[in-house]
Amino acid sequence: MSRRKKDNENELISKIINIYLGDSIRESQLYLKLLDNQVKSYQEKLQLLKMDKPFFFQKKKLGIYNQNIKDCEQKIKNIYLKICEEIEEIQKTQQIINL
Repeated sequence: MSRRKKDNENELISKIINIYLGDSIRESQLYLKLLDNQVKSYQEKLQLLKMDKPFFFQKKKLGIYNQNIKDCEQKIKNIYLKICEEIEEIQKTQQIINL
């Protein structure tokens, strides 16, 4: 009887862990969608900036423009790094589930 009870407990614990890990993967997928939207937002901002590029003789505006471009590109790069980290976490979680 106690062996059967222990098996049921282990099965219950296993199901709880799998549910938690599944929810963790779904949460990560939503986070990836959020990051994707952020990338799209910065890409649109870059396009808008490039459409409104100052003339070469507008030195002050051109400096600000170049800095804004660099900032947007850096933010996009940072978001892509976050996406890579999140994908690695999802892969680790999936490996744990498959054990």
